[in-house]
Amino acid sequence: MDSSQTVEIGVDDRGVDLNYLDGIIDDVRIYKRALSASEILALYTNQVDQEFISDASNLVYNVGLNCMYTAQTFTAGVTGTLTGVNIALRRAGDTPYPLRVAIHSVENGIPTWVELASTLVMPENQKDSWQEALEYLVTFQPGVQVQAGVQYAIVVNYVGASTGWPPEGIWRGSTTDPLYSGGSDFSAECTGDTGPVWHPGSYDLFFRTYVSITI
Repeated sequence: MDSSQTVEIGVDDRGVDLNYLDGIIDDVRIYKRALSASEILALYTNQVDQEFISDASNLVYNVGLNCMYTAQTFTAGVTGTLTGVNIALRRAGDTPYPLRVAIHSVENGIPTWVELASTLVMPENQKDSWQEALEYLVTFQPGVQVQAGVQYAIVVNYVGASTGWPPEGIWRGSTTDPLYSGGSDFSAECTGDTGPVWHPGSYDLFFRTYVSITI
């Protein structure tokens, strides 16, 4: 796509006459990179369920500097198979560690350490540019069965990283205003902790969930 030219969707203005699409166009997306086959399949077969996105320039937390884990709980809006999530993260420096993105169960509003599904994102596939952050489409094979009205948690950590300086982790996009009404953010294994304890935070992570519904 030539960025210097006007982009027109649903009309062909080549030639003398304008030719318009006889129909309806829904859910138009333009990406800065080519999507993989699994990403295209996830977008085609699934619908967006939960979404919390605000100012995309708001980087407020470094995972792997003070805390090893970050989590965002969310409430499923539909019953089906959760097959993927978008998360707003950016790599901090040239880390050699794989990024683990997982779905955990939640009890009494707090993430558990029970993993329902996970995916590793290798260093060569991790994002450096914040402008691409929400294109972080992480898919799960197989997906996670979710039930409407039940809370789950997106849990993220760098496998093998340690706390301290320089930061071996990720910057995450999140905000305090507004907050996501269906869940909260948490951190765990922070400096000074003696065990894996979840600490409630005040910044909700930007995210999007995709759920496949069987009709």
